[in-house]
Amino acid sequence: MSQSCETRSGSISFPKGRDGILVEFSEPMPSSNYAITVQQTNAGGYSPTSEATYFNVLRKTKNGFQIQHKTTESDTPKKLQSSVTLNWIAVSN
Repeated sequence: MSQSCETRSGSISFPKGRDGILVEFSEPMPSSNYAITVQQTNAGGYSPTSEATYFNVLRKTKNGFQIQHKTTESDTPKKLQSSVTLNWIAVSN
């Protein structure tokens, strides 16, 4: 028996001076049980630290999710020094 997957995708601007953003779906997912991939489109220059950083997905709901910019060394949120565009895709499990 196959199950159908629902997907949502898009691009969002992560503004300068922010360490987190909210992504809202145009149409809710069936549940908060979905996988997400996030990828920045800028080559670099958005992080104010020399530490490695990443974009962390958290607080998934049927209506959307949050993304934080965090350091890998201390795992703390870091505000961006310039804006970055993120591409994302969510696929129901």
